[in-house]
Amino acid sequence: MPKPPSKLELNPEELTYLESLVRLRTIQAQTLTRARILLLKSKRLSIKETADKVGYTYRSVALCLKNISRAA
Repeated sequence: MPKPPSKLELNPEELTYLESLVRLRTIQAQTLTRARILLLKSKRLSIKETADKVGYTYRSVALCLKNISRAA
């Protein structure tokens, strides 16, 4: 049985920043997708659900989250 999805904790400032990025029209597609991934993970979506919503593969989303956690 798979474990329940973990929640990515974002403080209000980070959440506001990511939401503003998602609304921009001039932002690079890669940055936009990363912001969407973080926002979805903060809502406790699984990696598979997140991948389905952003149109990426499971592996791509998992790698993105791994790289972000390494940078933090």
